[in-house]
Amino acid sequence: MVGTLITVGGWLTGKLLDKGFDELYSSVKESKSINKKFYTAVDIVSKDLQTQYPDVLDGNIKYFFKSEKVFNELFKLLFKSSKLNKKKIAQSFDTNTLPKDFILKFVSALKIELLKDKLFDEIFSNNELYFIFQGIEKNIKLIAKNTTISAKELREIKEIVIKKFDDNFNFDEFKDLYTKNALNSLSQINFLGLGLDSSKKIHRKNLQDIFIRPLCQPLGKSSKINVLEDFDEDDVDDAIDYSRIISYHNKIVILGNPGAGKSVLVRSLMCDILSNNRKAFLEPGICNLVPFRIELRKYIAYKKENKGSILKYLSYSLETDYQINNITESTINEIFVHFNCIIFFDGLDEIFNIIDKIEAKTDIENFQNKYACLKSITTSRIIGYEETSLNESFQELLIRKFNDDQIEEYVTKWYEKEEDNDHIRGQEVSGFLYKRHEIDRELITNPLLLSLIVIIYRNALKIPESKLEIYQSCTKTLVDKWEALKNLKFDLDPEVLKSKDKLLADLAYWQYEKLSGDTPQITYELAKNTVAISLERLEIADNFNSESIAEEFMNYASKRSIYFEDNFTHKTFLEYYTAYWIYSNVEKAHDIKKRDEIITKYIGNPFWNIVLELLFNLIDKDLGTNSVIDSIVTDQIKTSSKSIPFLLSVCLNIKNISKNSIAYIISSAIETTLNNYSKNKDPHIFPAVESFYFRNVKSKNLLKEKFKELEIAFKEDEINQLKLYTLYAELNLSYRVLGNESFELTAIETYQNLLSKDDYLYMVNMYAFTSGETFLEDFLLFLEIFDQDKVFTGYDSRYQELRFGELFISMIYRLMEKEESIISDYIVRYDKAGLNFDKMIKFLAANEQNFHFNKRHLEKLITTISFVENLAVKKILFLILISFNSVRYINRVKSTKLLLDNFKYKTLLTCLIDTKLSFSEKVDEILLLV
Repeated sequence: MVGTLITVGGWLTGKLLDKGFDELYSSVKESKSINKKFYTAVDIVSKDLQTQYPDVLDGNIKYFFKSEKVFNELFKLLFKSSKLNKKKIAQSFDTNTLPKDFILKFVSALKIELLKDKLFDEIFSNNELYFIFQGIEKNIKLIAKNTTISAKELREIKEIVIKKFDDNFNFDEFKDLYTKNALNSLSQINFLGLGLDSSKKIHRKNLQDIFIRPLCQPLGKSSKINVLEDFDEDDVDDAIDYSRIISYHNKIVILGNPGAGKSVLVRSLMCDILSNNRKAFLEPGICNLVPFRIELRKYIAYKKENKGSILKYLSYSLETDYQINNITESTINEIFVHFNCIIFFDGLDEIFNIIDKIEAKTDIENFQNKYACLKSITTSRIIGYEETSLNESFQELLIRKFNDDQIEEYVTKWYEKEEDNDHIRGQEVSGFLYKRHEIDRELITNPLLLSLIVIIYRNALKIPESKLEIYQSCTKTLVDKWEALKNLKFDLDPEVLKSKDKLLADLAYWQYEKLSGDTPQITYELAKNTVAISLERLEIADNFNSESIAEEFMNYASKRSIYFEDNFTHKTFLEYYTAYWIYSNVEKAHDIKKRDEIITKYIGNPFWNIVLELLFNLIDKDLGTNSVIDSIVTDQIKTSSKSIPFLLSVCLNIKNISKNSIAYIISSAIETTLNNYSKNKDPHIFPAVESFYFRNVKSKNLLKEKFKELEIAFKEDEINQLKLYTLYAELNLSYRVLGNESFELTAIETYQNLLSKDDYLYMVNMYAFTSGETFLEDFLLFLEIFDQDKVFTGYDSRYQELRFGELFISMIYRLMEKEESIISDYIVRYDKAGLNFDKMIKFLAANEQNFHFNKRHLEKLITTISFVENLAVKKILFLILISFNSVRYINRVKSTKLLLDNFKYKTLLTCLIDTKLSFSEKVDEILLLV
């Protein structure tokens, strides 16, 4: 942001504070003329260069001293030991619109002028200070390239500086400052909608004022089987609400769809911890944690440039994000070793290069191995996570969509902060809630889209009909309508104001492409330069005045909360204007070749999904025939199968598309999926088919017709029948979790015959279509048909990057749902069927399980152990009881002591001895309870 001139004295004392430069700090603080001397030197240099560059000095020189980022880069170049070279200057400043070597000459002259002053000479001669300005965790070799100081000397300086910092470190002082600055950064949000001016505090809302605490669903260890095992809507123990998220597991992955609120959840958790809000958490000790947030996309970019580690990046982040300048890598290590901390790794999905994503994943896992006692939460979109999922020691939680109560709570909170008049607020809230059923559930249950829908409704008191209308209306409300409604006046050329959509579209497309690269560089100056180029292209300005007009436009965009701090105020507007740019500059210009090149380039990149969906909707809205969309579909599928997931997700939202094209997309999706059977799998194709199946009745019926067609085609082909029916079973496995009815197959007898030939298909069929006692009976049939040892073996999914847990363990879960007497009866029946007691005992004793029992299960298990007479059955049940999570839940159940009063100590001890189990800590815990 460009604002008033930076006060040199205040800026410098902030940099020198707590860095061991007491004398220099005092000199700067006591100097009343340092600011005047600095800008006098600037004026002298400017006058000397005035004759050579008469146009530049009046229009461009001031930006050096208004933007702190630019000023910081300039200050580094003024040190005596700093080399002045064109390459370094080009990296630090936008030189595209300036005369050749202008900045080089300006900085050289300013450096000479400032060094005439004793205090400035003392500042710019200090090599330790120079090193600190470069960044204490920056790569030594990179610093050495731009200075006369040798790498050896820099290493010596680094050791001295770090020792100063570490010796002076005070944790309590750090914690106080970090808490204050982090809360200020994380708790405030730019409240969306209605032309809010970000410069006024009244328009910045506290996050917790409108935050709705989500519910999360445990997903087990990357296995959908665990969804079936853990999920019980009637069991409160299985509902992971906000208060239990952090205490639920030491290493958590929060998964969610775009707009589900992953990053907002992270910010809210951090704010509650930092503000010591003990009521927010089930365990009050959570507030004693020290929380740190790492935006993974920024971390990877930093690591590439500086060869940095997570610790180095945290040092850098504390300085740049929270203005805490004296925390070294070794100090952060000490914090992690001696204090309880939690690290939030935010946005794994926002790393688009697969190699970079794998590197981030590995860094997270290695970091947790090194600091095993630290808690961590990693966030990611669902799509794309499987290709770099974290190892099995991480517990995955899925953010659920909003339910009706959460929707109502959000709308009520939103209006409380938006409308002061009680009568108007009551009317509009009631009106929205009455009409909300007109909106597609997919849209209104998504927190981000709900927030946009409410904004649109607030402006027009009308419910939007589509995602395009939501994005379009919200953007137009912010950019156009509110100016007229509020009679806002801006000192901006009418011609520029008239072209603002084109300018914002140019800016958005440039920025979106930059963000898609490996190391995006987005700065105010580069953004302004992009607008200046657009102004010249649109013939609104020329080379002489485009820079100054661009700056006026950037100021306008900032005041209107459209573009603020080097970014659009919300990703929604960035996405809409990017799509609008392609539509208006390419599609409307009938440049079919370029349009198709853009679509082909980005259609397989999840980051571009929303942009391309909006583009397709914009094209669709302008059509009266199916031929255009049909042609795009055909060309994209023929070009690459990577286009199929996207096309499958949008085809039912497009009006001008033929039935044949929809059928072609579905056929291609199924064909590609079947080709993935037990091979190196495309991580996107099955989730796309799965999502299409879940979508609605129409999509389900379309898939049903395709399956019917393939059943006929594969009538004499058992290999392809197996592939098709396995896909059917895997789809219905997930479908049934959500409480839906599956479609019936045409050749049901063929399907039944294949079940008895393929153990994997039989197993998935059990999970997908059986429950309760039927599952337990099918388990008996499995023992009769297949090798019994297969019940103790995990299975790799045929179509997904996941592994199914042992069938035996799943049987245990189903068994715990039965009455006490039936539990014992089934174990005896399994023994008679050939799965003898010894095999069951051996497996349970050798493999520590991770059972998730609730209070009801534990009561039943303990009661069964107490009355059952068969010693082998007693051993099996006891081995289940002493599993890790059983102990965890037992300790939480208040009535455990009463339950265990009837448990005979001698029987318990006999079980321990007979099964040759050691007296581990877990067993000791149970013995203590007894």
